[in-house]
Parts: sequence; structure tokens; C-alpha cells
Amino acid sequence: MKKVFTTLSSFLLFNISLFAQIPADTKISGFGGSFQYRNTAFLGSDTYDHYLRFSPAITLGKFTKENTAEGWILNPSVSYNYTDWNPGLSIQHFNRKYIPLTPGFYLFGEATVGASANLQFMELNRIYQQYQVSAGVNLGLTYFYKNDWSFEAKTNIATLYASHRRSPISPTQTTVNLQSNLPSNLFELSLVKYIGSQNGTSTLFTSKRDSMYRSNQRFVTGEIAATALFNENNNYLNNNTQIIHVGFSMGKFITPTQAKGFGITANFSKNPAYISDEEGYSITSKAAGFSIYKFKEYYLPIANQLSLIANTRITATYMYGKDQGQERITSHSLALFPSIIPAIQYQINDRWALTGLLGSFQIGSVLASYENSEWGSRSMGEKLKGDISFDPGYTLNNSGISLRYFLKK
Repeated sequence: MKKVFTTLSSFLLFNISLFAQIPADTKISGFGGSFQYRNTAFLGSDTYDHYLRFSPAITLGKFTKENTAEGWILNPSVSYNYTDWNPGLSIQHFNRKYIPLTPGFYLFGEATVGASANLQFMELNRIYQQYQVSAGVNLGLTYFYKNDWSFEAKTNIATLYASHRRSPISPTQTTVNLQSNLPSNLFELSLVKYIGSQNGTSTLFTSKRDSMYRSNQRFVTGEIAATALFNENNNYLNNNTQIIHVGFSMGKFITPTQAKGFGITANFSKNPAYISDEEGYSITSKAAGFSIYKFKEYYLPIANQLSLIANTRITATYMYGKDQGQERITSHSLALFPSIIPAIQYQINDRWALTGLLGSFQIGSVLASYENSEWGSRSMGEKLKGDISFDPGYTLNNSGISLRYFLKK
């Protein structure tokens, strides 16, 4: 057994050494971040509420030796609404080790140490302050889509941080926490240039196998997807969200490796939460609605009867929601957003295939909503909201399975 393990390890190390490496003195220049703007009109009055958040992330670094890099991540931020505004700055130093998986495709581990400061300027000249020092461990993937240019996806494994808060109306607080972002947002996406990397387009999505499908072949799909998200925020907010999608779609192959079509899904969600402030209360949010979408799929044959799929789609969604708590809110919302859903498909026979949906790459969204709220027997008014956001990331939303039936040729 030891001999087999040694032989396999030597084989893997030998093949990894054949792939292109990232040489010393390669420079890293990357950009990511998020943006959101929301405008709320209170119907029946001339009152408006604006919210703006902008948080770019800039990565600068250099390879000190082959496949090893260090540098800095700068993350200034600012948000503004009707009553206050919040400037902030985070600076982190990173050390990375890259492992080539295929030509132009790397796995990297990252250790970071850093500090941040955030201020909140409120009405009546009140200023809230928060300062943090942190140390974290991240895991990431780098995919070169052309010479020196790459898309990067990174997730936080764990972060230890100490936080100090100062408030003009409450006691000063100092806390130490260990957290992970895995449950909510698996990967943050960014665009990175590796100057002098000597890496061309990755061969990850290049296959020497022939596709098992043919042009003009049609299929229908039934799918079910579910998501469960859990959140605990310093014993203040405890909630868990359950989301279920049940859908149907029709598609047609335009080439042996590309298909397009449309679909519709029914959406259901429930979010019971407990707010443990001075008074303590619970609130339950429920929503139901439907989505219609147009998709295009790209297939990569990887084995007999097995293919990887990138499902790119544009989706329009309507949702009806109710929040039951101290304040009762009824809402109607419309959203439009692009996404990419990775999947793996096993062809059972000529007619049937089983597909596993592996989360969703979200890019951003445009949303419009109407809300009507009540407190006891008293109406709290009506609101009309518009929201636009850009926040690239990968989550487990829309993970599930689907069953496909291929029509007769």
C-alpha cells in the first residue's frame, strides 16, 4: 500500500511540474468589490430616502519566488443614507502559495493580517467608531482566460478578529471573535492581471472528447433546488433561511456543445429570526412567487456519459412577501438579474439524464418593490423602492438536482 501511495504521489508531483508555473517577479494587480444604490419613496408624502454603498477592493502584490506571492489588499468603503454616512478603510497584508492544477488554472492558499477602521456620522453630531485587527485564512482559485489576465474566486475559511467599538450613547465594547463566511457567500470574484506570469488561456475547459449530443436535439427538464442558510451575529440576530425552487424548462442544442432555451420556476422561502436586543422579539418572513428565464448552456465532455455544464441565464422574478413581527409588512417585488449556474450531468441512457446544480454565480441585480406596513392597528405607510447592485460572488443558492428527458431524434 505504501508503494502504491508513493508511486501515485510521485506521478501527481511529476505531472504538476509539467504545468506552467508563475515565476518570481510576476506582479499582481487586481480589482473587485461591490456597489449598491437604493431609492425609497414614501407614498403620500414628499419624503425620500437614498442609500448608496461603494466598496472597491484593490489587490497589489509580487511573486517573491516561483508560485509564492505577497502583497496588500486595500478596501476603502463608503455608504450614505438619509440620516448618516459611513466611511471606512481596511488594509490587509497577504502571503499566498499557488498550486497548478491544469495549465492556466491554480489553487492558492492565503494567510492575511490586517486592520480596519469604520466611522458612522449620524444626526445630532453623534459619531460611532469601530476599529479591528484581524488574521485570516483564505482559499482561492485563479483561472487565466487569456494571456496574463485571470478571474479569481476567493473564500474565507476562518478569521480571528478583535473589535473595539465606541458610541456616544452606549458603553464602549471590545470583543474577540472567530468567524467564517462559508455559510453565506462561498466565493468573492475579482479580475486580476498577473504581469509577466507567462500564462496563456487555461486548458481547463478544453476537452479532447466528442460530445454525446447533436445539433437540433431537444430536451425538457424538471428541477428542484433548495438552500438553507444559518446566521448568528454576536447573539443579536439569529436566523435561518430556507429557500425552495421547483421548475420546468425546455431547450434545444444549437451545436453539439451548446444549447439554449427558456424555463419557469416557482419560488418559496421562509426566514424565522430572533432579535435579542434589550426587549427581544421574533419575526418570521415568508415569500412566494415565480421566475421566468432564458438560458444558454455550454457543455464540456469529461468522461463517458458525463459532462460539465455552464448554464448562463437572465432571470425575471416576481415575489409576494409577508413579515410577521412587531411590525407587519406586505410586499410585492420585481427583480432582473444575470447569473451562471455550474452543473454536472450524467447521461443515464438515450432518453434520460440526471443533472446536479452546483450553486450560482451572481453578478448583480435590478429590483423594484412596493411595501405596506402596519404596527398594531395603525398604518405605518407605503413605500416604493428601487435598487441596483453589483456584487459578484458565488453562493449555494439554487443547489439541487434536475431530471432531463431528451425527445426522439
